[in-house]
Amino acid sequence: MNIPPATNPSNTPPPIMTPSSNNKTSTKKLMTPVIYCILITETAERFAYYGFRAILVLYLKTGLQYDESTSIALYAYLTSLSYAFPLVGALLADGCMGRYSTILYLGFVYLVGMAILTMGAWLEEEDGNVLRKRVLTFVGLFLICAGTGGIKPCVSAFGADQIQVPNSNSEHDDDDSEEQLEFLPTKNEKKKMKKKKSSNDVSAFFAYFYFCINLGALTSISCVPIIKAGYGFGAAFFTPTLFLMFALLAFLSKRREYVHHAPQKGPSSLANTIRVCMYLLKQRLQRKCCKTNTSIKTQKDETISSQQLSDAELLLHNLPIMFTLPIFWMLYDQQGSVWTLQATRMELPSGMQPEQLSIANPILIMMFLPFFDRVLYPMLRKHRWNATYLRRMGCGMIFASMAFACSGYLEGAILQHELHSATIKIHVVWQLPQIILITVAEILLAVTGLEFAYATSPERAKTFIMAVYLLTTSVGDLLGGVLYSSVFQNMNRASAMYVCAILMIGNLGVFSVVARSWERREAEKKEEDEITAVGVEMV
Repeated sequence: MNIPPATNPSNTPPPIMTPSSNNKTSTKKLMTPVIYCILITETAERFAYYGFRAILVLYLKTGLQYDESTSIALYAYLTSLSYAFPLVGALLADGCMGRYSTILYLGFVYLVGMAILTMGAWLEEEDGNVLRKRVLTFVGLFLICAGTGGIKPCVSAFGADQIQVPNSNSEHDDDDSEEQLEFLPTKNEKKKMKKKKSSNDVSAFFAYFYFCINLGALTSISCVPIIKAGYGFGAAFFTPTLFLMFALLAFLSKRREYVHHAPQKGPSSLANTIRVCMYLLKQRLQRKCCKTNTSIKTQKDETISSQQLSDAELLLHNLPIMFTLPIFWMLYDQQGSVWTLQATRMELPSGMQPEQLSIANPILIMMFLPFFDRVLYPMLRKHRWNATYLRRMGCGMIFASMAFACSGYLEGAILQHELHSATIKIHVVWQLPQIILITVAEILLAVTGLEFAYATSPERAKTFIMAVYLLTTSVGDLLGGVLYSSVFQNMNRASAMYVCAILMIGNLGVFSVVARSWERREAEKKEEDEITAVGVEMV
């Protein structure tokens, strides 16, 4: 049974890292062999993704002989495409195939794409036909985007589904647990399989999950460029392909022990939920335009059940929060482009390349996550400051704006230095403040946003809301590309950084309005539930 949506906006969510050292029993319950398998799978898959992406721009430029601007544009479009496919994966998972089958089949599509990409890279040593290499490369890259994007919303939700704690009232759950995990439950079996999921365990899982993402990114960004330098692009792409193959084998190894949530064609199916969402939006627009007092209930389609209405209301309740995230991702993804170009004009340590600065982010993530969980959040709770999901996300936007204000200031200092001295450069260590600030923003906004998306979405739409969450990255990348190809094209880079900081502050204002509306509706829902409970007790 998944976590119900929060009904108390002032309720402090649990910490997002690991359980505290005083709760070792909870950690042992969480870290089952199945959870270990999911985390290993995610680490290996992220190694594959970040590994091939780390050298992709150089391959487009030198291997496929595109010019620099075209290579950068193709890289941006491919990144955006990979973050658009999660919606397709969500529709498949929640609508017809289920999360397990979607991960498995799209994982094989992903692997085929990696293999084709590797074949195209190896042709450079044997065949001078650039057109053939380009065709193989883009066929492979399209399959990779479909595979990696399609499984993104499924793996995190499927992993959280595995966190199960038997009810204390159930005396026979332990005896039948292994058998229950092997088969999809029938209606009668569902009554015997009622379980409650610890919110602390779910929080810890998402923190471990995010830690594994950064572990895979760190190791691949460190290793794959070295392999490329020594053995060429073919060997460099082949290494991530091997890791992806290992990830799929690890995922398959526990196939008989997973908890499966099969898609249903009944009242809770994804397609019907989306249809009801459109129905509710239409009703709201009609009431606003016509200024009538007609309620949805009196106009309700008889084919729409109360469960469908409840799921659709939850989705519509959470989607406005998701719509405020693209600006953050527009800023965040500039680490690998604008900030790297900034580093090329700064003094670097001997033997260091500008691209290697990307390693700083995953290292800082793995350092800061335990600090936030075991020091910062407990300290805030001790001083009675409720670090709710939305408060964390709002603070993350503030830190993102500060990061780009620092970047703009540094860019201005670099420009001044270049005007007065052509030989003396500012050391790249001065990029650390902006990198640290954007990392803190990522923890507060990205990690918390992932947890918020899962915890507050209806059962049969969890993968869909995860896909919407990932789709915000695609929209952010496209928005950044549009700005840098138009408004920012002839603008001073320092000014562009300041504009980005101002955009985030404006976005924070919109987020604050949306968050207050979300909390107000949660409070109203809580009051309604309390009144209903009192009425039941009186009866």
